[in-house]
Amino acid sequence: MNILFRADASMVIGTGHVIRCLTLADELGKQGADISFICRETEGNLIALIEKKGYMVHALPADINMDTDRELTLRLLEQQGHPDWLIADHYEIDSAWESPLRGSVKNIMVIDDLADRKHDCDLLLDQNYNDDHERYRQLVPATCTRLLGPEYTLLRPQFADVRSNIKEHTGEIRRILIFMGGGDETDQTSMVLNAIQMLNLHNLEIDVVIGPSNPNRAKIEALASGIPDTKCYSDVEDMAGLMSAADL
Repeated sequence: MNILFRADASMVIGTGHVIRCLTLADELGKQGADISFICRETEGNLIALIEKKGYMVHALPADINMDTDRELTLRLLEQQGHPDWLIADHYEIDSAWESPLRGSVKNIMVIDDLADRKHDCDLLLDQNYNDDHERYRQLVPATCTRLLGPEYTLLRPQFADVRSNIKEHTGEIRRILIFMGGGDETDQTSMVLNAIQMLNLHNLEIDVVIGPSNPNRAKIEALASGIPDTKCYSDVEDMAGLMSAADL
């Protein structure tokens, strides 16, 4: 099975779209699927990470509009010999982008969580909790299969692995994990560290995860160095372990 993913990461939009696509790609790869990605070369992209994980990346220019994006994607689909699936995770993609691709790919899957625009897809995934199970009824074809709710959450296996080993918290806050996403363009991480420094808290361990697209790495590391028992992490492999160890 030949599957292409269309997702971007940048300092502005963060890394979540690509990371959850990678989670799905890893599971599909275990089942023998041939996986590749289509990504723009935006500042803060994750192309190197995707390639490090062994997937081919078809790079698109950073500054193109969605019409050009669609045409370049169409060309790639045709070069790939009409793949089995195109999986799109992108807030700027809608039915106007998807419909013209129909003749060049067998199936289209969309990952979304906004329910604010129409999609022309065969499968739609929205893993967020929402009690309005009809929110996509008028936005997708009647034949589209809708996977809605947290039971379809794309989580790496490590999160399931630590579930049975999570310590019982006593209510006392002794260890804090700070992570403001893969991009954190507005530098919320530094704001939290400044607040902790002002409070002059004692007997506290602080873990700071700096996302791969964070433009403020040096500033954050400098702030953290002035706070006792504070460690910074980048390129974290065991995020589940850090989360399970935290009291807050």
